[in-house]
Amino acid sequence: MNTFRSNLKKIFGDYFFLLLLLAGIGVNYYFEMKVNREIKTFTANQQAILQYKHLESQVRDLADELQDH
Repeated sequence: MNTFRSNLKKIFGDYFFLLLLLAGIGVNYYFEMKVNREIKTFTANQQAILQYKHLESQVRDLADELQDH
């Protein structure tokens, strides 16, 4: 049992930083994907806002033309 414990400590000690590194990579990947999703949503919303503003200006121009006649 004592040998098993010392072997377990040795293995855990040797691979602790490797496991920590892999966990950090996993967390970084998760947040990177989350930020990427938010950027895509933001870009799509910005495109929609630009389209609405363009349509608004067209409607305003048509309304001005109708008032002039």
